[in-house]
Amino acid sequence: MASTQLPSDENPYLLGTHDEEIERLEFQHTAWSEKTTSLWNKAGLGPGKTLLDLGCGPGFSTLELAKRVQSHGKVLAVDASKRYLSYLQAHLKSQGLQNVSVHESTVEDLKLTKNSVDGIFARWLFCFLKDPKSLIEKMVDFLAPGGVMVIMDYYHYDGITFGPRSPALDLVKKAVMQSWKNSGGSLDVGLNLPTWLREAGLEVTHLESLSQIVRSDHVLFEWPKAFFFKYNYRLVEMGLITEQVRAQFEKEYLECAANPTGFYSTPPMMGLVAQKPR
Repeated sequence: MASTQLPSDENPYLLGTHDEEIERLEFQHTAWSEKTTSLWNKAGLGPGKTLLDLGCGPGFSTLELAKRVQSHGKVLAVDASKRYLSYLQAHLKSQGLQNVSVHESTVEDLKLTKNSVDGIFARWLFCFLKDPKSLIEKMVDFLAPGGVMVIMDYYHYDGITFGPRSPALDLVKKAVMQSWKNSGGSLDVGLNLPTWLREAGLEVTHLESLSQIVRSDHVLFEWPKAFFFKYNYRLVEMGLITEQVRAQFEKEYLECAANPTGFYSTPPMMGLVAQKPR
């Protein structure tokens, strides 16, 4: 995508909203596109639907959903970042997409008409939230009867690993989990999502693990590099790892990449579809 001059956010989210983060999110979206599309298919998100992209970020999924629902459908894109939404609006314009409504709001403060959307998509959102259960309860009111929530999120982040085992990764992932906890989120939020959805009145109609084991020639092998090589500097600043651990992690990652039998197991993540009664 073309570069765009964007405003700055006064309160960027945990990972920031700078250009490098937008590039990382685009790579992440591409790497998980096949799994995401499969979930959308299972949920019946198709032409003519009105969908809510909750915590849309720069809008990579928004753009695909807008094309998916076609001109007689609609997508509501919601994010608190002015910078991300400006990026999205620029690309909506360049692609000639006119079926997207952009809302600058935190997900907690979002106001919509009751029963107004056919589907809600949230990917790597609930892990950031201080009170994800309350947000689920709120979102149920926005869903029309028969509407669905489609969620992708982590449920056992500690399960991420390299083979052969990386001692530095073991330290780094614990630090990442602590940094999320310090900000009020949880990288194990998925453990509770099915229960919260059921308590909110939805039926979980599909649940699967999206974790993968990949070799160095797979696009997902670049995923930990795209995240950890940058975020580890933040962890050093936070005092959660040492500079020595940061450097050792990069060394062990590169050794794994060069190892003909090396592999990477992605952090355990779930994909689920939950439906509101008709």
